[in-house]
Amino acid sequence: MCLWETLEWLRRGGRAIRRSWIENGWKKQWIQMKNKPYLELKISGEALSPWVATQEDLLANDWILLGYPKE
Repeated sequence: MCLWETLEWLRRGGRAIRRSWIENGWKKQWIQMKNKPYLELKISGEALSPWVATQEDLLANDWILLGYPKE
């Protein structure tokens, strides 16, 4: 899935991760748009950090859609 398709999922409250992140051991990090209008990366525990996509992220097609966060 490309980032553009993933963005719509994020806008509706979903979360997403790149397959390459999982392969590199970053299974517990994902992005979301909890505090719109910007993307956030879950970094540890419940902590979120603003996230800016790199060119590689923008062009990647290995995005995986995750469920909606439990709140």
